[in-house]
Amino acid sequence: MKTIQDQPVGRDGNLVSPWQSGGSVTDQKSIPDPAKVYDCIIVGAGITGITAALILRDSEKEVLVIDAHNAGYGTTGGTSAHINTFADTTYKETESAFGKEGARLFAGAVNTGFDIIRKNIEAYNITCDFQEKPGYVYAEDDDQVKQLEDLYEGTLKVNVPISYVQKIPVPI
Repeated sequence: MKTIQDQPVGRDGNLVSPWQSGGSVTDQKSIPDPAKVYDCIIVGAGITGITAALILRDSEKEVLVIDAHNAGYGTTGGTSAHINTFADTTYKETESAFGKEGARLFAGAVNTGFDIIRKNIEAYNITCDFQEKPGYVYAEDDDQVKQLEDLYEGTLKVNVPISYVQKIPVPI
């Protein structure tokens, strides 16, 4: 039977991220039996795909996770390993497209995803230096100040905790 060898984690960029520095993300695994039937196939072995697979497995589903490269290769591998509770789409944009309730549901989904990952770290005793830290968004010009105001107001509307500060604790 063919096997996938344990090897350093590759990534689609030039910089080495924390996801790559510790060797392989997975143990040696057998290539799946092509005759086996799965309830679900997850395409993408980043943090989202692995989390989805774990939830499905815990729901007694037969799950296969596949990736074009290796676990943590793409977006997950390209991050500084931070989990963000702000999405690229702002709550104001979400409200504009889906209404107030849609924006609230979106905020709930973002925070539920964070909670699932945090709980998995605790439940599976994953050694990953997980820490909760405040995040900061800042403006460099008047247009960005307006964007920050929109971000702030939209976030307040969906009851996500947020504060306005005049200085951030990192040099920019």
